[in-house]
Amino acid sequence: MWRGERIGYRQVPIRVADISDRDERNALDERYRMAVEAINPLREDRWSRLHVRAQALGAADYVELIRDAVGIDPDEFANLPSRKQTRNVVFLGRLHHIKGIDLLIRAFALLNDRASTHFGNGTEQLWIIGPDEGEGVALRQLADAMGIGHQVFFPGGMYGSDKVKHLQDAAVLVGMSRYETWGLSFLEALACGTPVIMSEFCQMGKVLPDYCGMVVLFDAESCAKAIYAALDGKIPGTREQRQEWARGYGWPGIAKRIEKVYQEAIR
Repeated sequence: MWRGERIGYRQVPIRVADISDRDERNALDERYRMAVEAINPLREDRWSRLHVRAQALGAADYVELIRDAVGIDPDEFANLPSRKQTRNVVFLGRLHHIKGIDLLIRAFALLNDRASTHFGNGTEQLWIIGPDEGEGVALRQLADAMGIGHQVFFPGGMYGSDKVKHLQDAAVLVGMSRYETWGLSFLEALACGTPVIMSEFCQMGKVLPDYCGMVVLFDAESCAKAIYAALDGKIPGTREQRQEWARGYGWPGIAKRIEKVYQEAIR
């Protein structure tokens, strides 16, 4: 069922629809990934270097690294509307190359091609929600070229109650970023009780519990299998468990962590 070409470990640079050769895609995208990592101040090894440098200066006891200080407003998710259960797969974020939306589209198409009739009953949709930062045209072209244009929707940016409603009704939120320092959209989906799927390059994956979702390799086939599992109800846990975990990253809790650091600093 899952036989076929593996779609590259790094994938599709600049304009998705403009490059058809797989090796060329992979080579150029590897260069892109290296460039992003070179300038990204939140890389894992840079946090390690900061800690080592503090130790070398004899200041380790005076340096506190606060990671993952990006959270949600719990009030926004306190009184959720009634849920309409769908088989929608949702992406929420900027339409930018680094977000890996091209790979998500390929994974969704892969499901239609190779999954059993359990999938493909006509109710599955892929919603790509967010402002266009230069990739919109190419992504639409890719969806059409892969024969799933009628199942892929680009509503643009969505905020407030509209955003919450789409996240709550979704079967799963998927983010296959080429690099993600944390991932606010994952927290927002979990605050609605919706499970998430993320690539191995999303830093939240280091702490994500099994009952919240899945962390997968950065390739279309791994993503497709995970989506299939989510649609089939194979992600463990309850909506309440996911909501509780997300509340742990609410702004009040983060503010208390930062306040504690300041209090200790002035003693």
